[in-house]
Amino acid sequence: MSSPDRFARPRRLALGAVLALAVAGLAGCSEAPRPLYGRATATVPAMRSIDVAAVQGRVGQQVRNELVFGLHGGAGDPEGKPVYRLELTVTSIDNAVGVERYRNLPAAYVERITATYALIDIASGTTVTSGTSFGQAAYDYSPQRYANVRAKRDAENRVATTVAGDIRTKLAVFFATRG
Repeated sequence: MSSPDRFARPRRLALGAVLALAVAGLAGCSEAPRPLYGRATATVPAMRSIDVAAVQGRVGQQVRNELVFGLHGGAGDPEGKPVYRLELTVTSIDNAVGVERYRNLPAAYVERITATYALIDIASGTTVTSGTSFGQAAYDYSPQRYANVRAKRDAENRVATTVAGDIRTKLAVFFATRG
């Protein structure tokens, strides 16, 4: 018998013991991991039963559109009769963050959107959860008027997508942990 064969069996036994201890340690966890959007949870059906209320302004409507698409999978209305109503208040602020030297003109802006939401149970009229989400995106300012309008709109759309995704994730966590 060669020397590598002599040590192979004790190494396998030691590795097996370490793996058994690791599995036993994981078995003591109180709850098994589960997917947030998986079929085993009630998250997806609950989120598809949310009616998103109308919002004022172009930026607010963009956040609403992103939420409707994210919650209902592209369908405009919730599946069946809505159980919840999501009410949004969206504000948008545009701040100049850079100034061109010798011209005293803005060189860059930051678009910041803040959305406050409340999820209301339609049957009882009570607020089941609420919160705030915000996001920001920078864009450059140029001497061309149309380029500035388009850059601002693109920044608003990017931030609206970010804010809507954050709200959707917060709602999914609420439904997943609600039990």
